[in-house]
Amino acid sequence: MNERLLPNLTDEQCRILYSKSLELRSFRQSYRELTKKQKNLNDEFVKLSVHHEFRSPWAISKPNKDSVIEKVFARNTPQTDSLFLNTDQIVQNYIQNLFNSRENLILQFASDERVAAKKMICELHSCKMSLDEFISTFVIPPFYGHFLGIENMDAFIESVGIVFDCYSHDPIPFLATFDGSFICNVLRQFFFSPLIRPYVGEQFTVFYDFFSSNKRATDGQQYTRIQRFFSLFLKEMAAPISVSPPFIRKLFSRISQNFDDKTKVIMAVVIYCIVSDLVIYPIAYSVFPLTSNTKIETAEHIQTMKFYCAFVCGLPQSHTIGKMTPVQEIEQVDRQLIQNLVDVLLSPVSEQEIIPEIPTVVIPFIALKFLAKFEENKEVLTALNVSTKNSVKDSSKESYRDSMRLDNSKDGVKDGYPKAPETIIKFIVKNENNITKDKEFRRIVELFASRHPDTFFAISPRLKAIQMYFKNKSINYEIFSSQVDESIANAKDNLLSSQTKIDVLERSIKLTNNAITASEAIFANNIVNGILNDTNISNEIEKKKAQMLNDPIMFANFITSHLDAFQAKNHWADSLMRMVARRFHAQVMRTLPVTVFASTKNQLILTDQKFLIQKLKFLESLEENGLDDSVAKIVKCKDILAAAQTAVLRACLFENPLESAKQIVLGLFVVEDLFIFEFGAPPEANQLMPLLANLFISSPVPNPLSFGEWLAHFLQKLMETRPEWFSDEEMRPLEHYFQFNLWMKDMLLSFDGSKQKDGF
Repeated sequence: MNERLLPNLTDEQCRILYSKSLELRSFRQSYRELTKKQKNLNDEFVKLSVHHEFRSPWAISKPNKDSVIEKVFARNTPQTDSLFLNTDQIVQNYIQNLFNSRENLILQFASDERVAAKKMICELHSCKMSLDEFISTFVIPPFYGHFLGIENMDAFIESVGIVFDCYSHDPIPFLATFDGSFICNVLRQFFFSPLIRPYVGEQFTVFYDFFSSNKRATDGQQYTRIQRFFSLFLKEMAAPISVSPPFIRKLFSRISQNFDDKTKVIMAVVIYCIVSDLVIYPIAYSVFPLTSNTKIETAEHIQTMKFYCAFVCGLPQSHTIGKMTPVQEIEQVDRQLIQNLVDVLLSPVSEQEIIPEIPTVVIPFIALKFLAKFEENKEVLTALNVSTKNSVKDSSKESYRDSMRLDNSKDGVKDGYPKAPETIIKFIVKNENNITKDKEFRRIVELFASRHPDTFFAISPRLKAIQMYFKNKSINYEIFSSQVDESIANAKDNLLSSQTKIDVLERSIKLTNNAITASEAIFANNIVNGILNDTNISNEIEKKKAQMLNDPIMFANFITSHLDAFQAKNHWADSLMRMVARRFHAQVMRTLPVTVFASTKNQLILTDQKFLIQKLKFLESLEENGLDDSVAKIVKCKDILAAAQTAVLRACLFENPLESAKQIVLGLFVVEDLFIFEFGAPPEANQLMPLLANLFISSPVPNPLSFGEWLAHFLQKLMETRPEWFSDEEMRPLEHYFQFNLWMKDMLLSFDGSKQKDGF
């Protein structure tokens, strides 16, 4: 045995403390790594959030006459952008003070006459915005962590609540002028957040029905479509809200707490901050497929919808709405639907989840400079205008940003920044939590964890100094051992908490990336419209239509050749090509729907009829071949597959293979998730195919085989040859569906008496 680490401890005690200290050090090292990862994810999330805010529909709705907005955003992508860390103390103090008083920040703007006047301000991305829209889009979200974090959300909710409190004594004028007000725009931006909208409209089935239904033109029927839509929306919104994160209900409870009629306040927010914008911008909000051909609702129809929804909710008529046809009693919605939603929104809030805090204010340079001008803070303006030679114009932006990235780089964040309007600046406004212990405790742990007691010799001078320091002190073994145990327990909790926060951040990043894609759909649409305006292409589609209906390779070649030709001449659009390709494919498919495809192949219609007649025989064949006990348990519960069957049915109603494929894959995932929920593990291959067969056979699809062949004909070859445009990891399960269709054809042949084949 070598010299003891500490003289008053036994050899056995030293060994035990060595083991514990080593474990604690390992946990702390893991925690440091997770903390670094979390910090990088924080930065990625806020950068993406700013880019999503750049693409807000109201931020790009008024482009300059000569600007090509899709070019502007194709060059300004999140993938090529960075955060720039502020190092100017004057500007830092200014932002810190605003952050510290953020509880009153929204009221400050809401009370300002300049904001209420809705004056136009300097442009961003070649687009103009009114003052109130600019502030609500680019100034407010950064001071509340872009709506991520418990402290950030609590501060935002209270800040909004303070504004509502100001009008609780006289609510009628407030509600009559709420639509389009600054506070309405603030909440509109909040509900546009990728983190919020999954609970207030995204993926609701009501929008598929609404945009697919015929518009009623006559006065006697003008409210029929809206009545059906609003009734279904009220039902669908109540369901996810009941299981949504608590801050959504906290928001509605807070804003209405000082009003006598809470229902009117809540429904004003629902109508003017959620419903109307979901209808105006269905693709940007991801409530309707990105490549679909939905027509934009007219301003007149939007006004009619707002009037109807406000009327049936008992709200005072908005000052922005003119005279409308009265709503008849038969056209009203069930009042209980309204009350049910209000009750859910005011229901008690459960305990908060573990959510990462965003300890920074991350804001575009143009918004930062605006704040200083708005408050006439000359000191900050001077600091921001220092070194004007660094101002970046469009022509030199790319090279200057490249040079900035070469220097002062740390974890993807740069010190110093170019003075371009869209430059994203990061301010650290809160100290991030770190595990700290008293110095003596940390030194003893370091000493014990450095080397096994039996081989403790030739230690470093630093550890030798620590050892000598504690030689003259008496270490209580029981107390120190207990402290280490407590630290280990805390370290485990911190690791779990940190990993949970990382999971939340990764989900948030994915949601935000998807939302950016949805917001960019309008750019792809503009590009594709330009391509199809070429009469040569439209003539070629018509000329080759019959051949493309019969030859999937010719169709795939037609699509890819025109896309390649466009990309070769327009490399600026490289970042948008996946969306452009999918939109172009969808537009061409308007001339090749499943009905036209089936009409050219008479045998397909007969095959569908045979299949529908012999559905039960298919299911019996599955059972005869033997079902795994787990599979049998799932398929016996007919209602359990209802959600997946709805997705399959919806897929067959689309005339767009890409959107149909998404719904098919969604149905597959639902089945797999049901199996995992029931049995704790995903189905194996021999279990998956019978499950999927049961799903597709039992789904109420009117043309299952012709639809399946149509989908394979116009998509499978493109997925194989150009996966970067038409496929991804999530679409791979579609291969199961293609295999299933081949199996069904074989089964039909066997039922015709050719020969009996094994299904699987």
